[in-house]
Amino acid sequence: MPKPRILFVDDETMLLMGLQRNLRRMRDQWDTEFVTSGAAALEAMARSRFDVIVTDMCMPEMSGSQLLERVSAQYPQTLRFILSGQCDRDATLRIVNSAHQFLAKPCDLGELCQRLTNSLALRDIVENPRLKQVLLQVNSLPTMPAVYCDLLATLESPHASAQLLAEIIQRDMALTSKMLQMVNSAFFGLGHHVANPAYAITLLGTEVVKSLVLSFDIFSQLNNHQLHPDLGENLMSHSIMVSRMSQRAAQLGGADAAMIDDSFTAGLLHDIGELILASELNAEYTEIAKLAATENISSLSAEFKVLGCSHAEIGAYLLATWGLPIHIVEAVAWHHLPSASPVSQPFPLLAVHIAECVSTGLRPNMQDDLGIDHTFIERCGLEDRGTLLENACSGLMIKV
Repeated sequence: MPKPRILFVDDETMLLMGLQRNLRRMRDQWDTEFVTSGAAALEAMARSRFDVIVTDMCMPEMSGSQLLERVSAQYPQTLRFILSGQCDRDATLRIVNSAHQFLAKPCDLGELCQRLTNSLALRDIVENPRLKQVLLQVNSLPTMPAVYCDLLATLESPHASAQLLAEIIQRDMALTSKMLQMVNSAFFGLGHHVANPAYAITLLGTEVVKSLVLSFDIFSQLNNHQLHPDLGENLMSHSIMVSRMSQRAAQLGGADAAMIDDSFTAGLLHDIGELILASELNAEYTEIAKLAATENISSLSAEFKVLGCSHAEIGAYLLATWGLPIHIVEAVAWHHLPSASPVSQPFPLLAVHIAECVSTGLRPNMQDDLGIDHTFIERCGLEDRGTLLENACSGLMIKV
């Protein structure tokens, strides 16, 4: 497999030379190229394939935002990062649909390398080129109509608060994932990842949330897509249940507060790949449903036959592209079979896996007789707690 190729664009020659010098230590992992203008970047991309472009925002003749709009249209398979030194958040939010991730300028080299590494870590988990291209073009996902209406009404209310907004947004995986994409941007300078949706809304603030939802229209109502509302509601209901189970499993498993938050959010987002399939790949989604019915196989098996991967890999690929915390991405990617992953720590992956296995009785079309992955439980050294975690999840399901 060839090394990832990354193109860096900045009109400040000295800054670019410094970046080139500092990135020499990554030459065994990446092939890099450096240019000083948007025009030069497009010329370079016309000559050669690049997996990632990292561009400054403020450049003469062609801004970083304009460049990434061109890249998105002409090279949709390329992951797009933008560097912004602006302190005006509204100005930064205007580029939300042209960039996958946002970095503050001056950018910490370690932060840049870590974000690039995390984003590229799962680049081969989806092998289908057309599927990758579609995923890199996804800017937003459809929200549930009831949630969308509640959110709009709350935003227009003089009594709107971050906590109230968070309670609404946590009912919807599309809203949650987009908010986490924004708050985990290095532009906000937090220095740590944020997995708790409520905390994310508190950090963003009600005005930023309002700008995102109303001014820039990055969310769309589900009924503007081909996804049937009943399917969407069932999917969201299942995801909320799994998030609660995952949170409880992590608590009983002795996870720390950060991993408990990660487990809750990973559970909420674990099936986001199904939402992507239904809303962005409707033809394939229909084919999968027909194949499952015709051959009497699970939807999971049908996904592999049609796409070469499942909704789990699809969801993880998009979340990695958006820069969500890597533990959450890993939990989404391998929640059906965690022992196939390179993950060595139990949470949030184990919590989501057990919660999903317990809850499959309510979704028999997704069941594939995989069962609890005891190999992974043993790898994590939690043999004595596996049954406890499973029973805790079952208890929560009974109460729902």
